Amino acid sequence: MLRYAREGTHYLLYIYDLMKRKLLSSSTDPNCPEASLVEVYQRSYDLCCMMLISTASNLRLLQ
Repeated sequence: MLRYAREGTHYLLYIYDLMKRKLLSSSTDPNCPEASLVEVYQRSYDLCCMMLISTASNLRLLQ
């Protein structure tokens, strides 16, 4: 199982690097070349917060 986790993480890191490079190269704002990347990070953060709140609410209902 540890081997499986290592292999999966390896591919995730590779995909992360590809996506990051693509986002940085696709920026349309010359003053802020990382704007696309920052937006993706913010959306990911918002989604995680929503899921965390939803999970916490569901756990309270089970108690």
